[in-house]
Amino acid sequence: MKTNLSGTKKPASKTCVINCLNTQSKAYKHVSSNKNQVLKLKNKLIAIGYWKSIYENEFPDPAKFEYLNWSLEEKSKIITHLKNGKSVADWMGKSWCRFRCGENEMGSSCFTDGKYLFPEKLIHYIEKHHVRLPNEFIKHVLNYEKHEIPTDLNEYQVDYSWWKKEIGFDSNTSKNSFESATEEEIKRVEKRKTATNNRNN
Repeated sequence: MKTNLSGTKKPASKTCVINCLNTQSKAYKHVSSNKNQVLKLKNKLIAIGYWKSIYENEFPDPAKFEYLNWSLEEKSKIITHLKNGKSVADWMGKSWCRFRCGENEMGSSCFTDGKYLFPEKLIHYIEKHHVRLPNEFIKHVLNYEKHEIPTDLNEYQVDYSWWKKEIGFDSNTSKNSFESATEEEIKRVEKRKTATNNRNN
């Protein structure tokens, strides 16, 4: 409301109201823009090399990625690239080889090259079990240019969706990896599931 010379108040003009709304709209857009800029600061990491287990059944089976005719030169470049990754997270407990080959030192860290996130001992599957990673990742490595990599996982947003959809190179093979480190563990998990289902029923 505005006050005129006689001391009485009159409604604000239509132009004044429009100008006020325009100002508020610009302010809102500015705040929204700043929020978007903050969100964009979190780089996306694409997960790769996380394998199926009795606890994480949504991941692919490494047995489907076995590829015996992989070029040794290309394979060597992939291994070197993974070894040069930077650690961004350490977890309690160690992983285990899904082929139960007897390797017990599978690490407990996650590494990144700035675009992909992968487990510490992904190299083991390539070197010992002829696992070949998807073409998209190989192309990335062959065209990779070194750059500064943040080493705090909180600075990233991890995307597992692409990796969960990967089916390997021989999805029709009857060969499968193991879903747990021991058969006893499978029995314990199945027993717990059965007990939970019985309680719910």
